[in-house]
Amino acid sequence: MTICKGVLNSNVLFYKKLKMEVDMRDQILEILTEQRPDVDFNSETSLVTNGILESFDIVSIVAELDDTFDIEISPKELVAENFDSLDAIEAMVERLSEEE
Repeated sequence: MTICKGVLNSNVLFYKKLKMEVDMRDQILEILTEQRPDVDFNSETSLVTNGILESFDIVSIVAELDDTFDIEISPKELVAENFDSLDAIEAMVERLSEEE
């Protein structure tokens, strides 16, 4: 019985973490879409590199991410690799959330 309970607890934790990640992604997507409703953030992979997001967009997005996730995005994080796609932004937010 103890083994089953341990497996159940580990599955519950896994699904809670998965739900948090989905919620985080949805929140990030909402922030991005509010800033630039004309962009398909689910498929675009070169947001900064192709000039889709400009410096003003990045500043606004950073402020929203900071407030929403209670993180601090420092100037060293302001590189194209961190903002070129929804996946990249999500990875940065996850990493910074773990550091807090």
